[in-house]
Amino acid sequence: MTRISENKITVIIAIAAFFLCTNVIASETGAQNNKPITVIIKENRSFTFSSIEKVEHWGIVVLDSGSQKVILYKVIERIELPDSSFIDEIEYHVPGIQITKDNGSYTLDFKHAKIPILKYQAPHIIDLKYVPLALRLDPVETFEAGLVYSLWPLHAFQHHFSFSTGFPYSADPSYHVMALNYGIGTSIYSTKNFEFLYRIYYHIKVLEKTHGAGSNFEEMGFLSIEPQVLFFPTKRAFPSASIRYYFNNFEINNDKMKLFLIVALNIAIGKKE
Repeated sequence: MTRISENKITVIIAIAAFFLCTNVIASETGAQNNKPITVIIKENRSFTFSSIEKVEHWGIVVLDSGSQKVILYKVIERIELPDSSFIDEIEYHVPGIQITKDNGSYTLDFKHAKIPILKYQAPHIIDLKYVPLALRLDPVETFEAGLVYSLWPLHAFQHHFSFSTGFPYSADPSYHVMALNYGIGTSIYSTKNFEFLYRIYYHIKVLEKTHGAGSNFEEMGFLSIEPQVLFFPTKRAFPSASIRYYFNNFEINNDKMKLFLIVALNIAIGKKE
């Protein structure tokens, strides 16, 4: 029981730090949405917009008089921002931009930037992304391995299918769990150094309880939620950390363990540095 309590304390501290970081990012983005931005395109034409709504691979989506407009990177000469909210996202898609800061505002110069070349790609039904190999702060399900992929036409949603298990827990009675896990979610913020995701999972678990020479089995389905952060997601291999909360779970040693920290090494599929 002491071991389980210590695990819970560690996980609670980790999830508090995670949500604090997420709230800071959201607050900074919200502040930017209340200030205008200026975009200077070629031929030195200048436009002012209410805010940046989204950063895409081909350009930025801005809000102009209540409607959204797209400005391609290839026509932009400079962007003047009131703060640094979207700089990392833009730099992720357009390496080589020159950034200067003056009196709290930022200027992004695209003169020497490497503008991404837009090429037509036939849509794939399945887009394989990476293979996560995870260790869990869970005395019963210690290991988890699976596959992250997306499906046409909603490639913005990521699917995670995995198998988790662990060594038998405790001596007598002994507990052993095997589970199939399916999650679906999407990225809520991404840069070249970090990507924040949020998923909801459905789990099918089988619990084997061995007491003496006999065993009995119990099967149940559970739901869980999981915020996750990927570190350096453009690399061939990159780490991640997440917090998974089960709405229900097996009762083991008179305790329903619901909150776990998961750390993983992710191997990208068909992806280069």
